[in-house]
Amino acid sequence: MTLKTYHLVDRAATYPLYENPETNIGGPSGGLLQTLYVYNILVTEDVTRGLKIAGTGTIGYDGSAGYIGGVKQKILTAYYAGVDVFFIPHLDDSYYYDNYVEALRVCDEVGIDPEGWLVGVASFEDVVDWLLAREA
Repeated sequence: MTLKTYHLVDRAATYPLYENPETNIGGPSGGLLQTLYVYNILVTEDVTRGLKIAGTGTIGYDGSAGYIGGVKQKILTAYYAGVDVFFIPHLDDSYYYDNYVEALRVCDEVGIDPEGWLVGVASFEDVVDWLLAREA
């Protein structure tokens, strides 16, 4: 992995000053994809390869993906938005509420083929590995 070179910035002398806008977007379920965004900025290769990527999952200090809520809404929104890939936590096949297992049930319920675009991951490393395994 090759990282880009960055320089420290004096926030007091930087213009325009950054302001945190009023928004209702946030929460821990975006951690996995926010990590991908930051990672992709720091490395020289675009690991997203231009794919329309969506996903969900908390992110642990060790890079592990964690469960979230609202699986059905997130799957349907991503599918109808035409994403190329949707990353979702997949930690235990035998757990009824495992997010990936739940997403498969949603796909079955509404007649969506999950093959190729719904990807269960246990960690951020799984996300990067899946993306790098795709041909450019």
